Amino acid sequence: MSAPAIGQSGDVANGADHAAASPPMPPPGRTRSVRPIRGPLRYLLIAVGLLCVALGIVGIWLPGMPTTVFLILALAAFARSSERLHTWLITHPQFGDALRDWLLHRAIPRRVKLVAVATMVFSLVVLALVGTNWVYLGVTAALMGVGALYIVTRPAGPSL
Repeated sequence: MSAPAIGQSGDVANGADHAAASPPMPPPGRTRSVRPIRGPLRYLLIAVGLLCVALGIVGIWLPGMPTTVFLILALAAFARSSERLHTWLITHPQFGDALRDWLLHRAIPRRVKLVAVATMVFSLVVLALVGTNWVYLGVTAALMGVGALYIVTRPAGPSL
């Protein structure tokens, strides 16, 4: 099974119509450069990818649960197990742009950075207000600080 041909305009050559305003799709080799896995491990990776997509969708509505992290994990699992699911995820109308920016530039949009860091701060405030043990609170704050530092030091991307 091969990936659909990508034209210069970013439209899939098989006639599927994508939003004209979306950036051109990267060549398949740039987004799926790993060797696929065969056998039973392939089905395990597909299951993990689908679970991560489901968790990412739940994260849209559930405060404090990440969305993007799970979708990036799903993308990695699909890159090794299913070209069709990998292509589906990077061309998805809601998730595709952010995932392509991550694949090509390791970029996180400014809005996503702001929401992620604000959620971390909010979570720490809630933990402090409910009387969480100070050791646990300190360890949590340190781990969230590392995560926040990583997030804010990623580029925002060329088009963001």
